[in-house]
Amino acid sequence: MEIEECVWERIRIKSFLDTVKIPKLRTILQLTYIECLDVDEIAIRMDYCSRQIQRLQDQALEYVRI
Repeated sequence: MEIEECVWERIRIKSFLDTVKIPKLRTILQLTYIECLDVDEIAIRMDYCSRQIQRLQDQALEYVRI
């Protein structure tokens, strides 16, 4: 039963991500909530500083209002 719940939760998160039309913000949310990377890992991958990633995460969450 847990696997099925995880699959549904992943689908739900993906549907929220699809509402974010700005690719950079969508990528940050995907890396955070689908790939489970922390801020520092995302910053390295996207060539930003951690503070910028935190700010962009906040901005991205404004679009989805989870």
